[in-house]
Amino acid sequence: MHIHWTTQAPRQRGSTLLVSLGVLTAITIGATVAMQQSTTQVRMVTSMNVEKQTFAASYSHLSRAVKNLGNSGGTLLTDLITRQNANIEAQINDGVEESDLQYNSEYINAYSDFGWQTPDVDLLTGVAATTVLITYPSDQIAQTDTSTPNLKNTEGSSGSASSAYPFVLTATTASSSGNISSTQQVGIKRIGASAQ
Repeated sequence: MHIHWTTQAPRQRGSTLLVSLGVLTAITIGATVAMQQSTTQVRMVTSMNVEKQTFAASYSHLSRAVKNLGNSGGTLLTDLITRQNANIEAQINDGVEESDLQYNSEYINAYSDFGWQTPDVDLLTGVAATTVLITYPSDQIAQTDTSTPNLKNTEGSSGSASSAYPFVLTATTASSSGNISSTQQVGIKRIGASAQ
């Protein structure tokens, strides 16, 4: 009688174990990659949402500031022109060269300086703070308006000449995390009597 010993059974068990471990490793890697992609997508969606909120907040503040300026009668802007021109004159008196003059150094903080009511942005939970600054870019003053004189535009001016005075409103909103911000600008022009 001839007995044949075989060692196949332990090898098969060992190969089954290796295949099972390989499949489990592949499943684990696939699950890890899927979780990382999901986390990345959630972060992207959250960032897009906060970005839209900061944009909406800065737009709301800018729109309200323009409306408030329209209702203010123009005295705020006249004061800003006076302060900016005085600042430039002081620089000239201090011997600053014309090419080194600092423009836009004077500004109005639209809401904090005058107590204007701010837009309601409480539902924008990703927004921390918004500032709205009004500047008078005196280095870009428009030419004298050559249109037909209008008594309303030229009040106080015996020469009946009117000038266009440009202003820039800049709204900047920061997110709660400080990683995202939105800055929007709008230019406005006030027509008034030419400076004497």
